[in-house]
Amino acid sequence: MRLISIISTVIFSLTCMARAGVGADQLHTYFMANYQHFNKKWPEALELYKRALKLNSSTFAYKGFVHFLRDTNNDQLIVELQPIIRASFKDDIDMLSMLAQAFEKTGHQPEADELFITLNAKDKKNSEIAFHTAQVYIRKKELENALKVINTFLNVATRKPTHFLFHFMKAQIYLQLNKKEDALASIKTSLELHPRFEKGWLLQALLEEKEGRLTEAIKGYENFLDLVGPNQAIAQHLVGLAFKQKIIEQHGVTPASSHNQFTQALQLFEQHKYQAALAVLEPYIVQDAANKEAKMLKIQILTALDQVPQLLKTLKEWVLQEPNELMWYNALHLLYRNGTDIYQIIKTMHEVEKQLPDNILPMLYLADLYIRAQSTHAAQTYLNRALPKTDNRALQASLMLQLGTLYYKNKQYKQLKELHKNYALVAENDAPFLNLMAYYYATKEKNLTMAEQLISQALTYDAHNPHILDTLATIYYHQNEIEKALAILKNIAALEPRDRTITKHLAYAYYQAGDVEQAKTTLQRLMTLTNDQTKQKEYQQLLFTWNSKQK
Repeated sequence: MRLISIISTVIFSLTCMARAGVGADQLHTYFMANYQHFNKKWPEALELYKRALKLNSSTFAYKGFVHFLRDTNNDQLIVELQPIIRASFKDDIDMLSMLAQAFEKTGHQPEADELFITLNAKDKKNSEIAFHTAQVYIRKKELENALKVINTFLNVATRKPTHFLFHFMKAQIYLQLNKKEDALASIKTSLELHPRFEKGWLLQALLEEKEGRLTEAIKGYENFLDLVGPNQAIAQHLVGLAFKQKIIEQHGVTPASSHNQFTQALQLFEQHKYQAALAVLEPYIVQDAANKEAKMLKIQILTALDQVPQLLKTLKEWVLQEPNELMWYNALHLLYRNGTDIYQIIKTMHEVEKQLPDNILPMLYLADLYIRAQSTHAAQTYLNRALPKTDNRALQASLMLQLGTLYYKNKQYKQLKELHKNYALVAENDAPFLNLMAYYYATKEKNLTMAEQLISQALTYDAHNPHILDTLATIYYHQNEIEKALAILKNIAALEPRDRTITKHLAYAYYQAGDVEQAKTTLQRLMTLTNDQTKQKEYQQLLFTWNSKQK
């Protein structure tokens, strides 16, 4: 984008200068100034711009010079050039926008505000100006005007992934107006456009929590932590929220213990007097070992104190005392969110597993922890150990799907087919696993007949599942029935805007259908869905290839 901007500036200025009768020496000097500018050779570019301005009586040379001043953060000089900019570039939105930003950066806020509002009235499609103008109105506490600017821009501009910030601003404005449902709708739209927007997930979690939707709130906080890494304050809050949810599930409401010791410990905890709270709480737990509310508080206190060894030891004891109580397993799991070394947690879970060799729960949690640690082969070991430990068809199907997905990702196709064969009775009634096998046959063996058979079977159980429909579209794509594939992918992409696989397939389908612009837009959106550098390079290379072929 920066290259295009500079080239456009050069072409515009050279054209205008040529029309003004500027000589070859002046044109050459100005061109070389832009060349050095593009190569970020700032001193050389500055000298050439100065020479071009001296040689040239035309003001058009200032266009490249002002861009140079903006790129080198020389905002004060841009402000000093305002008479020339206002006189010679009164209809140039780009130049006036740079002047407005220079006003803002140099402390001339009233001048900046006035100019942004004027420019927004002239060009409602300019995203940069709309963003700044909305901020002007927010600062002035004119929230309705800010909403009007944002909504007008979104209504007239072509929808792009970069517009996520406008929807985030809308959410913040609605929150200030106490319109919580509108705020939640806006933040969800923001996250559809940019699923890896950490502040968006945090705001959504806060809004969901205020509305009492703890499951959605917990998911939002977990997504935030996945993106930003360990955050002690959020992780501690998440621990408390997860336990609160568990207590509500068990009791229907959050019970409040009336015991004086517990009440005193809770008050000390809320005052951040953690050691004192723990001293009061410990003897109370000894007296009433079955009180999960008190134990929950102890976990929160130890988490706040960052006493990881004591926390691991305590949770291990409670797991062994109540081997089937998911709360304690979940607590161990949440420690990972708090920044605890995952292999410390795995070590503790291994110690539990040794003492509970026939209990499936340690195996399940170990498999999950190893997946998070990206030790997929260790995860496969525990999934394989867990499978024969249960007769529950739903749990078996879930384990098969997880194991089969790992086999597929690791290109262990023989093991995938053996899994299908060994658990055929479970697989034949499980739509997700049938879908996985159909996708395997369509993409790896190119056995479209077998893929069609399996996906038809899956659709009889779940005809509207976007992931199953994605596989059907993949089969159509490989059968060169692009229009059929595209019709399906458009619909399911609207339902699953954050799904990388569906988005990638949609981009390919658009391209094969000849709609290159939509293919490129979809591919650019795909880039916002991952931080994987390898994938980013792959998509950038594909975008470059598509651009080259389009020319």
